[in-house]
Amino acid sequence: MPGISKIVTHIQGFDVYSISLESNILQAEILNFGATLKDLRFSGFENSMVLGYASLQDYFSDKNYLGVIIGRYANRISNGLYFFESKKFELDKNEFSTTLHGGSQSCHNAPWKIENYDYDFVEMSFQFNDGDMGFGGSLFVKVRYELDGAKLKIIIEARTPQTSLCNFTNHSYFNLDYSGSLKNHYLLVKSDEIVELDNNKLPTGRLLNVDGSKFDFRSETKLSDQCGSVASLDNNFCFSSSATELCEVAELVASGCKMVLSTTEPGLQVYTGSSLSPPLKPFQGIALEPQLWPDSPNNEGFPNAFLRAGEVYKQITEYSFINTRSSE
Repeated sequence: MPGISKIVTHIQGFDVYSISLESNILQAEILNFGATLKDLRFSGFENSMVLGYASLQDYFSDKNYLGVIIGRYANRISNGLYFFESKKFELDKNEFSTTLHGGSQSCHNAPWKIENYDYDFVEMSFQFNDGDMGFGGSLFVKVRYELDGAKLKIIIEARTPQTSLCNFTNHSYFNLDYSGSLKNHYLLVKSDEIVELDNNKLPTGRLLNVDGSKFDFRSETKLSDQCGSVASLDNNFCFSSSATELCEVAELVASGCKMVLSTTEPGLQVYTGSSLSPPLKPFQGIALEPQLWPDSPNNEGFPNAFLRAGEVYKQITEYSFINTRSSE
């Protein structure tokens, strides 16, 4: 049944709540810890459409960013630094010499404030302070999870009184056939270009055309080869140089279920989970993360990642589910 319930009081003193949402077709469970999408059920299918942990302790010690909202800068920032108006900002380096997903202590592993909820939506907020993880400017962010028929809507808004880097996404891993692998999944991404990466998964500043490459998913393509090996992807597919109107950008298909992803974001990070760690297994789920391009503040010509006073950051993403078995 839809509603909210307290699960536990964390050893750091905050309460962890579970919020259950429901439409006539979907059911979801959200945690205020990390603003996490823990479970997502689609009528007619047995298991959750997203990976989740059975143990709450696994969320507290999670290294996979499972289902969380990540920011204040999703993806990587090279050398853990950026410049704004000639001022240098040195960040928490939590992946070798790189800052990943906002640093080691950010909104993904902290409690969010529950602002409002009903049977089909919940709104939560998080406050970043000036200097958190080395980032400049305070930043207030709010996320809304909403179920609308067969759609999961995620709306993220942010404001700042100064200037702040601002780039958020949801980091759920999808598996549509509960097989423990992506080998029978098909992916479509409506993108002609990806961000070129060096050996450290950092942008070179250039874009690569996907034509004729393993990154060409412009038509529905199986994620595994004839031997059953799943393609190892951790790449940002480009749609535009700035936010747009809501439009369809990707599809994921498996076992009679199709998920259509629509977003306002200029990029989509596609990660097939090659480094998923226990209790999960490599290639068990795929993260489809609408966001800006990685390392934007350090690459001229990449989408603007700075939010200024008076501006509103607003990302809208929708995941629509279709039972293709019922339409055959």
